[in-house]
Amino acid sequence: WIFTDIMRYIHAQGALQGAAFPSSHVAGSMVSWWWGWKASPRNRWWFTTLWVLLCLSIVYCRYHYVIDLVAGVAWGALIMWLTARFMDRGDEADRA
Repeated sequence: WIFTDIMRYIHAQGALQGAAFPSSHVAGSMVSWWWGWKASPRNRWWFTTLWVLLCLSIVYCRYHYVIDLVAGVAWGALIMWLTARFMDRGDEADRA
């Protein structure tokens, strides 16, 4: 699509050399992995395998650096922590 052509042009110009940013794919899939892990114990290793393959493929295809994955994991962990914290508040309000 046109986005691929735009990215090729940007890379050809050298504009993104050394640029790093957190991988939202890793963060989002990590949150999905966490929910799947909790909701379906039978499929835990399947979810884990898919998530690890996604992380490896992102680096292999050179869409992100390893540090981007680390930042994506940190971002996903923050989202999971905030979600758990606010869900616990809702449970406490229901009990009261």
